[in-house]
Amino acid sequence: MAQDSGYKFSEAIKVKLDQGKLNLNGAISSSGEFDIYQFKLKQRSKFDCALNLDDDDVELALFDRRGNQISVSDNDDGDDDDDNNSKFRTRSRVQNSPLSIKKTLRAGLYFLGIRSLEQDTETEATEIEYSCDSSAIELPGRTRKEALKINSKKLKLKGSYRYSGTLSSDSPVGFYQFNLTQQSSFSSFVKSLGDDVEIELYDSNQQQITISNNSLQLLDTGKYFVKLSLKVKSESVDYKLKLKFDAVPIDFSGNNVSAARVVSASPSVSVFKDYVGVLDSDDYYKVNIASPSSLNLVLDGLAADANLEVLDQSGTVVGSSNVPGTAKDLVNLSLKGGTYYVRVTAGANASTSYNLSFTSAPLKLFGLTSEGTNVVAFNPDRPTDTVQLGITGLAAGETLKVVDFQSSTGDLFGLSSANKLYKIDVATGAAIAMTLSTSGTTSTTPSTGTSTNPLALTGTAIGLDCDPTSGNIRVVTDADEHRVLTPVSGSTNTFTVVMDTALAYATGDANAAQNPNVTALAYSNNFRGSTSTALYGIDTTLDALVRLAEVTAAVVPAPGNLTTVGALGVDFSPSAGFDIFTDSNLSNTAYGMSGSDLYSINLTSGAAAKLGTVVVNGIPTQLVGISSRV
Repeated sequence: MAQDSGYKFSEAIKVKLDQGKLNLNGAISSSGEFDIYQFKLKQRSKFDCALNLDDDDVELALFDRRGNQISVSDNDDGDDDDDNNSKFRTRSRVQNSPLSIKKTLRAGLYFLGIRSLEQDTETEATEIEYSCDSSAIELPGRTRKEALKINSKKLKLKGSYRYSGTLSSDSPVGFYQFNLTQQSSFSSFVKSLGDDVEIELYDSNQQQITISNNSLQLLDTGKYFVKLSLKVKSESVDYKLKLKFDAVPIDFSGNNVSAARVVSASPSVSVFKDYVGVLDSDDYYKVNIASPSSLNLVLDGLAADANLEVLDQSGTVVGSSNVPGTAKDLVNLSLKGGTYYVRVTAGANASTSYNLSFTSAPLKLFGLTSEGTNVVAFNPDRPTDTVQLGITGLAAGETLKVVDFQSSTGDLFGLSSANKLYKIDVATGAAIAMTLSTSGTTSTTPSTGTSTNPLALTGTAIGLDCDPTSGNIRVVTDADEHRVLTPVSGSTNTFTVVMDTALAYATGDANAAQNPNVTALAYSNNFRGSTSTALYGIDTTLDALVRLAEVTAAVVPAPGNLTTVGALGVDFSPSAGFDIFTDSNLSNTAYGMSGSDLYSINLTSGAAAKLGTVVVNGIPTQLVGISSRV
């Protein structure tokens, strides 16, 4: 048997509603005494209490915090409005009337009394056992101050909350209150017969926020009120209300180009995690590319559809991927130097977190177009994905004949039709003339020309390559010309020009009787800081790969310095290009260019294998020289 309550209000047993429910079990004496229970309502509620027992001579009564009777089970007049403060009055119980109380109560402290109506004074009192089942359905407040608090434990709101209630002419409005501790998406849906209930949303400053039924809204942290009201006068309208909250992940990336998240272009993979959805449909990333480079993007980790776009500084889309669903999106581009924006967009009515991976690396190969006024950059595995850079700064009518990178400085040099040497800015295409000098030449390293034309080249097909160990630039032509340009110590823009020994095949070589026509050169170990190298060339008459005598900073090839490596197996034109790319593992890969076709060249056998065709703006494009970037 449950513990008896005290007989005074001050001695009442304190009980708590559990999820709006209260179940009491006990026994009272037939001598007319009370059992008293104290409970508290945190919100305005619809209170329903039913007393279950076999004895009819028992009364159920409800009191306020001051002990004033609010309602009694017999002769109860139903669902009165809040707080009838009539004093307790002893009544004779109406036979068979229900032992129940139904009241709408404000938030506050209440007492529930159970007593016997019998007054056994002459006979021995008996115990009457009972059980009492109560429920309190929280109701919306009639004012903001009384608003029904959603999730009053001050936890983060997440998921759906459902309520039902009634609006009437006596109670035409209802208020709900919620507090957000983080930025969240919010949607609300109210359903009533005839759509007679209107929903409104207000912030803590009583400023209305525009919403519509079942709409989605992004809300910042703070206090908010949902107001329900009758659209038309009606005695009573029942409604059902659904409020849904979802935390919105922190938006690390801006929603437009001016707020774009800055990404450093690097060959190493950089992964960014973020979110796009109905309320945050776009994320922007900004990447600055210093010179022609690849940009590789992977968008994955999707729970719904999202897509990729790459825009240039003018806002023009230069690349995109729109793979439907949760499959990964890939974008691989070759881009000029400049500022670009990567845009991640949510699919229609989709919301998803995502992973965005960036890699960017300078394009490996640069070729000179046949007209000599443009440089084309690309990677050898993607010769159709090219970037064309116009050359500026040349004299009127002047064109470039050949280009090559100097590994010690990373500069791109070009030799012009006017026998001038230029340094080319690979970001802008601007060409700056270098100073060529015959000063300091001797009888063993004679000058090749005049002070105004130190190179004095007459050949039309020219090969040029930079020695990675010394920084010297070696030049050969189809007119059997052989020059070496040596950088002057202490200067970055001045070179001394000397004439080197004419090329010839070594005695005993398979081509010893042939007159060499080497018009393309390439040094191995082509990287900054290289201490040893080998010099190769292409004889475009014999279509053969040849090797010159070992070359270091202190050794100059001697007469009879050519040896044949092997036949190319392909007809290379006199203006063919040739260079060697050395990777981070010090592995040498040779590339050749003839017309618009790109080849790999085996440095052991000389065999050439076609890799593809260089295409610019959809058109196969002839390149007259090629250089690997270092």
